[in-house]
This record gives sequence, structure tokens and C-alpha cells, in this order.
Amino acid sequence: EVSKRLQHLLPEKDAIARIGGDEFNIILEQSVGMPWVDLLAQRLIDALAGPFVLDGHNLYVGVSIGIAIYPGDGENAEVLQSSADAALHQAKLNGRGILRFFSPEMTSQAKQRLRLEADLRRALEQDELLLYYQPQVDLISGQIVGLESLVRWKHPERGLVPPGEFIPLAEETGLIVRLGDWVLNEACRQIREWSDLGLAPRQTAVNISAI
Repeated sequence: EVSKRLQHLLPEKDAIARIGGDEFNIILEQSVGMPWVDLLAQRLIDALAGPFVLDGHNLYVGVSIGIAIYPGDGENAEVLQSSADAALHQAKLNGRGILRFFSPEMTSQAKQRLRLEADLRRALEQDELLLYYQPQVDLISGQIVGLESLVRWKHPERGLVPPGEFIPLAEETGLIVRLGDWVLNEACRQIREWSDLGLAPRQTAVNISAI
């Protein structure tokens, strides 16, 4: 049942092997548009945390994941496997539902990214996003001829999060679609409000991800 769930989560990846009683190896090759390994690993943890129904009974298992990156953590299969095993051991020491990289620095970066992803999901649900409007000015007349809308995230603890930090993550996780919908709706709402007051700009530019 675990194998089926892994294959469902990684349909394009056929390098999935059960190497022991409760251990699996997965080889992932980074491709264009693919989320980085920390996000994929967290999705595996979340998916395997759901119940397995066997003979009418719900059974729960916990999963720990150790990650090694080629070639930094090993230039051949043996060393890479050893590095992944070491990372897995560290993950298990911290309880179930944990992922660890062979490099402590990468584990720390992954934690920050996963925390930021969770915070961004909350931001979309709890209306923490803002649209700022940058004027487009005619250099000869000095008149405002249009506006460009710029999304900003007002984090309850960190304050304003730079777009360069959360936009790439939103694209990687797929949250950019919801974010783009919010931006379009909010910009249209604001334009309508200005129109009702007779203040609508000639044009308003809204940036949308190619995704």
C-alpha cells in the first residue's frame, strides 16, 4: 500500500525501490518546473500520514526521510546511499514526520522554505496580502497616466516579505495560481472603487505569472 501511494505521488518517477522491511529508496532528477526536493519530500510525509485501510481497519504509520544530493553528498551510488542513510538516521532521532538533508545547512534552509510555504497558504486564507500601486508618469506633462499594481505580503511577525522571496516559492508550489487570482480580483475591486469616485486611472497594469 505504501508503494502504491508513492507511485501515485510520483507518477513520472520509476526509480522507486523497496530495499528493506520498511525502507524505500527514491531517485529524483531535477527537471524544469519541478518543485525542489524539500517540497516533494514534505508532500510524501503528508500523504503517508493518512490512514491505510486494511481489512476494514485504519492503520497509521509515520515516515522519516533522509536526503542526499548528487554530487555534493556523494559522486557514486555507494557514497550517496551512505549519506542518505546518515540523514535518515538523524531524521529518525527527531521523531516521525521529519526530513533531514545530509547537510545541516540545507536542512535549515528546507525548514525555512517549508515554514514560508505554510505561512503563505495562511496568508491567502487570512487576507494578509496587499496591493501597492506605482504611478506611471508622463515625463513631459508630469501627469499620472497609469498605475502598476504590485503585490506585497504583510507577515504578522516578519512585516513586509520581499516579493523576490515569496513569488518564486509560490510558483514552485503552485500557489501562484491562487495568488494571481487574488491580485486580479483585488485590482478590479480597487479600480471599480476609484471609478465610482470618478478617479479611475487611464490604465492599470497587473503582473501575472506565466504559469
